[in-house]
Amino acid sequence: MVSEESKASVFRLIEGGEADRIPVAPPFQGYWTLGIEGIPVIESIRKPKLAAKAQMEMASRCGFDAMEASWDWLSPVEMFGCKVRVPVNGEIVTKTRLITGPESLKNLELPDPQQDYRALSSARSAELIVSKMGREMFLYSTICCPFTLVGEMRGVEALLLDLIMQPDFAQDMLEMATDVIQEYCRSICKTGVDGVILCDPTASGSLVSPMEFRDYSRPYMKRCMEVVRLEGCVPMAHICGDTSELMEIIADMGTSIFSLDSSVDPQRVTDHVRKRMTFLGNVNSQMMFKRSPQEAFAESVKCIERAENMRLILGLGDDIVTGTPVDNIRAMRNASDSFLSKE
Repeated sequence: MVSEESKASVFRLIEGGEADRIPVAPPFQGYWTLGIEGIPVIESIRKPKLAAKAQMEMASRCGFDAMEASWDWLSPVEMFGCKVRVPVNGEIVTKTRLITGPESLKNLELPDPQQDYRALSSARSAELIVSKMGREMFLYSTICCPFTLVGEMRGVEALLLDLIMQPDFAQDMLEMATDVIQEYCRSICKTGVDGVILCDPTASGSLVSPMEFRDYSRPYMKRCMEVVRLEGCVPMAHICGDTSELMEIIADMGTSIFSLDSSVDPQRVTDHVRKRMTFLGNVNSQMMFKRSPQEAFAESVKCIERAENMRLILGLGDDIVTGTPVDNIRAMRNASDSFLSKE
């Protein structure tokens, strides 16, 4: 089902052209696949070959044209020294906050991705997937943005208060985090992936205002994207929540592919912005989790119809919820194929 045309179709969209068939991408399938295959998260880190094999097999089952080649997007948090909890399934959770105030910054050592056991495992998984599927699929790796990294280390509520009460301190933290994420981006690009998706859920429209996004997320995310582009990869981004008011700013950052949360109505995206980016999304993750394969297919069709005249890669608006049936995810590819058959 996956062929060299899969990768080519994604690149045609990025370059402003059209694809013969709407490509399909998760966009975030890593942890979901581990759960479906019964691979505990810690085992996936210890055995990157096992994790890579599971991801490749799932990509073929679901008919993906693009997918994550590495998915441990918060590994810098632990490398900084925060304590974390590694669940059997799902994302690794931050337990402690290292940044308690301006003085605490002086005691932090910047992590090196070449010394980060989780980043090294991720790199190995990505290299294995690239070696096997790099000719056929558009492959990308996921990493957190500086704003989200600081939120993990400081605490989101404390960070949001800092934006108001201690803006200089907030910027000092973000400068430090940007240096780290830029280095992680360089390391990721060396694995041979095609793109890097920078995730900034803490910059969600439900948490920060458009002005705060412009001042405290955008500049630092943009600098990371510039590194990704300089390293020869495609800069991608995902921000949770309704980002309708941020679209021009997101395009101005140099974003090639923007992953739309399901709360965004594609019809609100202006024609001007549609011409500047390719969009990935934005089927509702909860809908895919709760409904039948037939309903998942119908929801995917609706998403395609709402995104008329967009350069669209069909996918979910967020993570695949743990336990979502494989047939429901496969329904996205079936929906894409159905539009091809109508032509």
